[in-house]
Amino acid sequence: MKLPLFRLSIICFLLGISFPITSQTVTVSKEISVKSDYAYDLFNMNNGNILMYRDKGSDQKFEVFDSDLQFLYEQRITLESFRDTRIVEIIGTDSLVTIYYTFQFKQGSVLKCKNFLPDGTPRDTLTLATDDGDLFKKAMGSVVSEDHSKLVIYRYFDKNLHVFIIDNRNKEVLQYSLLDKNNYELKDGIKDVAISNDGIVWLRMNSEFDSGHENNQLVFYNIPLGAEPNLIKIDFKDYFSPRMILKFDNHNKNIALAGLLELDENESDAYFVFRGPQIMSSTNLEIIPIPISDQMLYLANGKPDKPEEVIKDYYIKDFFFREDGGVLLIFEYEKVVYRRANYAGTRFYGDNLLGYSNMTDHYHENLILINLNPDLTQNWEKLLFKKQYSQDDDGYFSSICTFITPSRLRFLYNDEIKNFSTVSEYVLDPFGNVERNSVLSTEYQDLRLRINDALQLNNSEILVPSEKSGKLNLVKISYH
Repeated sequence: MKLPLFRLSIICFLLGISFPITSQTVTVSKEISVKSDYAYDLFNMNNGNILMYRDKGSDQKFEVFDSDLQFLYEQRITLESFRDTRIVEIIGTDSLVTIYYTFQFKQGSVLKCKNFLPDGTPRDTLTLATDDGDLFKKAMGSVVSEDHSKLVIYRYFDKNLHVFIIDNRNKEVLQYSLLDKNNYELKDGIKDVAISNDGIVWLRMNSEFDSGHENNQLVFYNIPLGAEPNLIKIDFKDYFSPRMILKFDNHNKNIALAGLLELDENESDAYFVFRGPQIMSSTNLEIIPIPISDQMLYLANGKPDKPEEVIKDYYIKDFFFREDGGVLLIFEYEKVVYRRANYAGTRFYGDNLLGYSNMTDHYHENLILINLNPDLTQNWEKLLFKKQYSQDDDGYFSSICTFITPSRLRFLYNDEIKNFSTVSEYVLDPFGNVERNSVLSTEYQDLRLRINDALQLNNSEILVPSEKSGKLNLVKISYH
């Protein structure tokens, strides 16, 4: 059962040089059965409580934990008694958790929100929009801004794209935009969405680019508040990028798109960073490839005897903005291999094939870090070694968590994906100096940490879910 990822607030990190010696305290909550849960989410409140939202279908509730992860009580969540109630988004700030949801009734459909206090008790319910028809009947897409102050909710309905830009602080709709499919290039749907802290929305549309056609062109719309959407097209020339990330640089008021560039499948010799103002007029742009350095090609390919011209099976993991407008890019080796089990034979019943047993291998290995100056010249680059292998788990326990402090970044990861493992970290300062530490051992603790889904509580604490055999523990790591 795939559970939603927790949201991690991203802040810029300042200059720092030294690596002070630190120790860690690990706190573990009671065991929680999540076998019948559809989803869960965690929220850090300003009274020290941790609210755990649990969706069990018809039964929804908050479980409340104190700062030492001691269970206090549970609070049932009651929304509407109407049929087809659907949760669109849950946003947590330090003083409020807001559930945005839709439901259908006899006269039409409605979008509402309900606010909950840090102790899990309901505060009030507000109506945001109503429709005489079925606009809010089906599932809607949503994206939250970096500071959780803005929310965009969207849905294709009746040959149009409906976009609601919402102020999460004042709980009001700032703008409703209706994009007619006949007037906009919307026939293929939405690929990616981003919203700034100021409420500006960017939509990356599905296009022939995403289908592997020769027309390698990305299509975007940016929707400013109080203005009509603008069309932006970016030409990738002969390149293709299978995975990219769209983000707002809210400090410098820019939009950024980044990823690796491929000429052949899974083989990259360059990367790109596209940046522009949050609001752009209709224009056609071209991507500028940035070659991967010979030194990084040499290191990432394991120091081969013959020079390599590409890296294989690397994808962008994330990127972070520097306060001066520079960018730190993170690429990760990621590979999925499907294979038949050696012992599995094809089964027949009469003349009918019943099927055979498959295995899925997940590899999450080395990290490439590239730190770029504001003019996109390279400041430094690093290759961080890790080797994670798992089987038939969708990679839930692999990859990294980025823990951000004012002076450095910490990349936490499981050394091995097994019942007993060690959690390690790379500590990075802004000059590219790296230190590797062991953080904790899960041996004899019956923990299996989903590091990739961690929630940063503050500059010195991080909360990590541990799942094993349908049972969940909350694990808090505190640095001293």
